[in-house]
Amino acid sequence: MHKIQSPTAIPPFIPIVSSLNKFNHQLAKYLCSLLQPLLPNTYSISDTFYFVQELKTVDISNKFMVSFDVVSLFTNIPLKESIDLAVSYIAEGNPNLRLSKNDLTKLFSFVKSQTNFLFNGKVYNQIDGVAMGSPLASVLANLFLGHYENIWPNNYQGPSVHFYRRNVDNTYCLFNTEHDALLFFECLNSQHPNINFTMEKETNKVLAFLDVCINNKDPCSLLMSAHRKKTFSGLLTNFFSFTSYSYKIGLIRTLVDRAYKINNTLAVFNDDIKKLFHIFKRNQYPESLMNRIVKSLDNAQNPNTSASPTDTSTIYFKLPFLSMSNITQRKVRMLAKTYCKNLNIKLEFSSFKVKNLTSVKDCVPRSLRSCVVYKFTCAGCLYWRNISPFIDTSA
Repeated sequence: MHKIQSPTAIPPFIPIVSSLNKFNHQLAKYLCSLLQPLLPNTYSISDTFYFVQELKTVDISNKFMVSFDVVSLFTNIPLKESIDLAVSYIAEGNPNLRLSKNDLTKLFSFVKSQTNFLFNGKVYNQIDGVAMGSPLASVLANLFLGHYENIWPNNYQGPSVHFYRRNVDNTYCLFNTEHDALLFFECLNSQHPNINFTMEKETNKVLAFLDVCINNKDPCSLLMSAHRKKTFSGLLTNFFSFTSYSYKIGLIRTLVDRAYKINNTLAVFNDDIKKLFHIFKRNQYPESLMNRIVKSLDNAQNPNTSASPTDTSTIYFKLPFLSMSNITQRKVRMLAKTYCKNLNIKLEFSSFKVKNLTSVKDCVPRSLRSCVVYKFTCAGCLYWRNISPFIDTSA
């Protein structure tokens, strides 16, 4: 998988390498668990909904809106500098950790310097930056920017920035004038040789950021509506696709709930719901089903009575999806309701994917497949591991 860059960029795409089931995947997840709780989050926002809630508390009337985007953040992050920051944060945040700074540095280097992938019969190794697709990618990116955005504003001596919030590589800011925004933009681009920003300015007091279109034309009230990019095709899971019915219901509920949380006036909400109805109709969803889900969510958003708490415990089971899965789920629920009064059983179905039939990835040559087993013992544990023959096992 790859993400398209500018046609003039070299290379014109950013590789997205999945690290699932790789030899260092579990180690990367462990390092994430150490680093994630320690990330600096003074100016960061987790998602669109959190951003919407924060923006409602800010007076943006007569302010100039801009958004900054880091150019190829993941591949431009200096790896050694990011690892040093990560080791420093973990060592300070976990004083009882039985790993020295030198040990942590070796572990991070092993995880991030062993990012390789096969393409057109050749093995490539990423020598700098963090690979998109690794569990550590977004964590290290957030650490790097979160650390320096606590320092860079102190280096800025221009007019004040009234509001600053970042989601990974996208930043939303408020200034008094366009000139103030340009001064801050120049300051940001002079802070680190690897990090370059692009700037998008408001047009007629309207700016799109994440999934939100922010309209600042009315000085008395802020208007927010759901935003879809020009490249949005409207292609969703078809209603007649070989997928669990609960997935299709969940898709409708998710997008309608998104409309409730982003659109802040009844007029723009109704307009967004009409667009959703049109999109789902093109994907062959029955209108009666959409009406029912919108009504149920509307009742949930505006409850007339308070529901009494229940003592029911829920157990989940995962099964492969078959054509009769919905009937199976109903029968299991009926049996649980009849014979297990305080038990709620929910079935989750794994969908059938094209990759189950064929792979779109390059076939791994036989000489590179895992065919060696090694073993070592330590205090109270025994460890086995399969490795590929091109990895040195003599140590």
